[in-house]
Amino acid sequence: MPRRQEGYSKDFRPLSLGVIDLPAGPGTMVPLATAISGEQVADVRRLVFVPVRDSMLPFEEHAMQIISLRSAARVAALACFATVAGATPPRPNIVVILVDDMGFSDLGCYGSEIPTPRIDSLAAGGLRFSQFYNTGRCCPTRASLLTGLYSHQAGVGHMVEDSGLPGYRGRLGDSCVTIAEALRGAGYHTSIAGKWHVGQNHGVAPWNRGFDRSLNAAAGGFYQAGSPRCDLWLDGEKIAADDSRLPTDWYSTDLWTTFGLKFVDDAIAAKQPFFLYLGHNAPHFPLQAPAEEIAKFRGRYRAGWDALREERLARQRKLGLLDDRWTPAPRPQAVAAWESLPAEEQDRFDHLMAVYAAVVHRMDKAVGDLVDGLKQRGVLDDTLILFLSDNGGNAEAGPGGRTEGNPSEARSDWFCGESWAFLQNVPFRKYKHFNHEGGIATPLVVHWPAGITARGEWRHDPGHLIDILPTCLDAAGGEFPGERQGKPSIPLEGRSLVPVFTGEPIAREALYWEHEGNAAVRVGDLKLVRLGTQGPWELYDLEADRTEQHDLAATRPADAARLAGLWQAWAERVHAVPRPEQKRPREKKPKAAAAEGRVPVRPAGMRQPGAPIAEPPAPAADARRPNVLVVLADDLGFSDLGCYGGEIPTPRLDALAAGGLRFTQCYNSSRCCPSRASLLTGLTPHQAGIGRFVGRGSAPGYLGRLADRAVTLAEVLRPAGYATFAVGKWHVNVPGPTERGFDEFYGFVHGYAVDAFDPRMMTRLPQGQAARAYAPDAFYATHAITDHALEFLDGARAAGKPWLLYVGYQCPHFPVQAPPAATGRHVERYARGWDTLRAERLARMKQLGLVTPDLPLPPRAPIDSPDVARRIGSLTADGLNPAWDSLPDDRRADLAHRMAAYAAAVELMDADVGRLVDSLAAHAELEHTLILFLSDNGACGEWEPFGFDLDADASRDRPPGHGIDGGTPGRPNQLHTGDELATMGGPGSLFSYGCGWANLCNTPLARYKHFAHEGGIRTPLIVHWPAGIPARGECRRDAAHVMDVMATCVEVCGAAYPPPGIDREILPLEGRSLAPTFAADTGRPRTLLFEHGGNVAIRRGDWKLVANRALAADGLRADVRWALHDLAADPAEQVDLAADRPDLVAELAAEFLAGARRTLILPGPR
Repeated sequence: MPRRQEGYSKDFRPLSLGVIDLPAGPGTMVPLATAISGEQVADVRRLVFVPVRDSMLPFEEHAMQIISLRSAARVAALACFATVAGATPPRPNIVVILVDDMGFSDLGCYGSEIPTPRIDSLAAGGLRFSQFYNTGRCCPTRASLLTGLYSHQAGVGHMVEDSGLPGYRGRLGDSCVTIAEALRGAGYHTSIAGKWHVGQNHGVAPWNRGFDRSLNAAAGGFYQAGSPRCDLWLDGEKIAADDSRLPTDWYSTDLWTTFGLKFVDDAIAAKQPFFLYLGHNAPHFPLQAPAEEIAKFRGRYRAGWDALREERLARQRKLGLLDDRWTPAPRPQAVAAWESLPAEEQDRFDHLMAVYAAVVHRMDKAVGDLVDGLKQRGVLDDTLILFLSDNGGNAEAGPGGRTEGNPSEARSDWFCGESWAFLQNVPFRKYKHFNHEGGIATPLVVHWPAGITARGEWRHDPGHLIDILPTCLDAAGGEFPGERQGKPSIPLEGRSLVPVFTGEPIAREALYWEHEGNAAVRVGDLKLVRLGTQGPWELYDLEADRTEQHDLAATRPADAARLAGLWQAWAERVHAVPRPEQKRPREKKPKAAAAEGRVPVRPAGMRQPGAPIAEPPAPAADARRPNVLVVLADDLGFSDLGCYGGEIPTPRLDALAAGGLRFTQCYNSSRCCPSRASLLTGLTPHQAGIGRFVGRGSAPGYLGRLADRAVTLAEVLRPAGYATFAVGKWHVNVPGPTERGFDEFYGFVHGYAVDAFDPRMMTRLPQGQAARAYAPDAFYATHAITDHALEFLDGARAAGKPWLLYVGYQCPHFPVQAPPAATGRHVERYARGWDTLRAERLARMKQLGLVTPDLPLPPRAPIDSPDVARRIGSLTADGLNPAWDSLPDDRRADLAHRMAAYAAAVELMDADVGRLVDSLAAHAELEHTLILFLSDNGACGEWEPFGFDLDADASRDRPPGHGIDGGTPGRPNQLHTGDELATMGGPGSLFSYGCGWANLCNTPLARYKHFAHEGGIRTPLIVHWPAGIPARGECRRDAAHVMDVMATCVEVCGAAYPPPGIDREILPLEGRSLAPTFAADTGRPRTLLFEHGGNVAIRRGDWKLVANRALAADGLRADVRWALHDLAADPAEQVDLAADRPDLVAELAAEFLAGARRTLILPGPR
């Protein structure tokens, strides 16, 4: 290259320098650049000496010593040791150990109190890196490590779902060369033991990406044979957990090591150097460890996270890892001070972290077993070992963590959550998923006695997972393949760290990150980082502020702009920004749409597929865009309201129905989270990412959070000029409401319910906004939710904007609570029993025209969970809810009070809806406000006729914004007697009402919440909009669904879908606007699919096919038992026509399967 243009990006090529005669024995040779002449200069990367007498051997057999020359254009005096062929040191074996979800400070050699002596020993005999990075999440990290590319270039920018975008295909791309493919081409034996997680569900597996031997888990997430997540593959063959080739009673951490050494033996036998990739599941949730390991740590964490944080920081300072100038990240706001926790909660948290420590300690032992095995085989000194983690500590479970089951058993689910994750990531901010240091900084321990002379030193050069492949290939003396499968391969992004091993720095322009919209770029010591796609950029000088406590963006705008430009250019280059022209084209299938009975309805302002994003259309000059009030009740039965036949007094909701419309065939998604996901996004719950519950799962339809390809109703209406507010229950995981389009929020973000008398569970967002203070004994959650809703509306009125208010009442979800005085008003009524009241409800429904006059009262419904009922002793001989008169007096008294508390909660919610309506009327807004009231699922029958009682501590001392997500539903029912009856439903009383009363609340429909029968999925829907709906008090019988709320609002509010400014692919709306039905029933044909918990159904026209526990991971169970119903004649699903119409059963089942794959019901959770 021309002189004075030396650079760090060089196109090295081999050059023969001739033959040198050397005497036998050791000697020293010093290469010298004796003169530099001419206009060009050569950089030397490596000198390779080949014994002439063995020149017929393969090239790989001859590499003797790798010499890194920072610049051979200057005089260099580096010694290399030339010996006779028999004494030539071999190329190193290579072992890469990747652990899962381990925090930056969880090793002893990085400051932890967890004993990790074997890894500490590797560090003492090698190197530790203080500024090494991963990508912040499992799959992207593995993709970068395996390919030397940024994860988006490799096709795995997120997890293993395929979004259709180049950077987010959910599998390694065909143009990516893996580390195993590169090293196998250099003569290495290659093997993997452990977690794969880069697209095996799409056919990308170890055995077809360069690994000679493999024992792998497709996605990980298990420790023991009995785990429901257990998924083992041996050399491409799926094997059972008890396969004879496996050790008995194996523990996965030990299993990977055992097979790793077996694969090493294969390489030694073949006389090949080896590459072993150990992908530990530890310490990823669900945390499980042998009881004797856990016992070692019980009590150690009683000191609490505050004291232990200080201990870790002190050790980091002593180790030279923590600069005194850096301000350690403080305890997060959501994490309580340890001393404020009651003793019982401290004990639970001690136990939780003890399990985590046991998992890490056992993993350290496994690393020691590997090292001992290598030493016994005589290959340790010649083995390059790299140990690191895939992301920072994991806070996904929230501050409370999870403690389900016995942590030594295979089906338990323990998860540290945020309270301990902030300790695990000391001294940094944030966690897994984020691009602040706590999410992406990882320990890196390097050990290679034959290649690294340093012992116990730190290296402070920034490094990244993309450097692992180049480092290994450099150490191996291999060349990177320029093509794969006959096509050019993507060039490496990473740099070899081999020069760093000897203390020489490497230079790079920048390092980049993107995950779930979170973004970062580091150039030198400057780092620019952003939370989400809409968050502001933050700028930090990591040399002075590695803990990211002092944002410089405002004082150094030029630097911030420069780095932002670099990030944007990188993002476009590696496909980290889904642009409109990158979206996968969607085929138009009019015939299929007609077969499904779907009429293409495009609300005003709604974007056609493939059309450019448009600004929201301006309303007509004489039009007034409506305000929108969406009220979602929780676990309300179909017939609970007076206007739907219920005996519960609901005069305010009845008045809205009398002044508007009631829908008789509106559907939800059978459970809290899925229904909220559908309502908020206009998609099916699986398309929205929440087919089951929050916080778990990797299949695209079961992510446990809102999917990236979904936008919320608030994100659609806010660009159209609406103020947006949410109050009450969120329950669609993080990001929270203010990160998904809502201007303000009051309620609880995490958990399925709250103690209605405990204000500490509630929070107000954005952070720093003060919630209203309540006097002791004056707080009731339903009232507080309404109080804040009214306060938010006052703010919108002051701003002169139309508004969206989403009210998520948590009642009448369990725990069923109301002030005892309110409960007492209903006891006498429910002492009459569910049999009498069911008959009375059906009679009122007939009078209201909700059902046909000849519909008979169905028999009592089956008990929700026979297994629970059998354990509790409430299972009847016929498996149905018991006759009321068969119950003893004390049981009937208990049950009457349970249902009375439920009725009181519904009555109080009705009154609060009235408060909202009164406010609208007082401000002349009622006429121009579209009000939609509905429920998220049918009545809750969990789990047996008498209900269950939560542990009293299930709601104790929850952090702000965190409702109940623990407790033990299904524990033996508590029979309340005597004086206890008078306090039922009041403060400290946490119970459900059981499936006997749920059967009443769903009259006359079959089954309950969780099921795909009508009792689980049909909801009341009241629509009130005086200015837009001329009808008064009419019923609509068109099939509707909660996902129709989005399309309806897009149409009547004149909004654009997708909204402007969204830089990622957004799915087309699955719901359809209800606006055409405001005038009259349309008779539009429709097909709807349902799935929850494996219970499935398809409704096409009036035909419905339904089955319980029918879903398998890749389709339907072989033993599925379908029931076929004609809902026009049999809305209660009492007459099964499947035997009479097998042709129709087969046709609908096939249609369900096709729709299930399209809407991401399939692939199912594994």
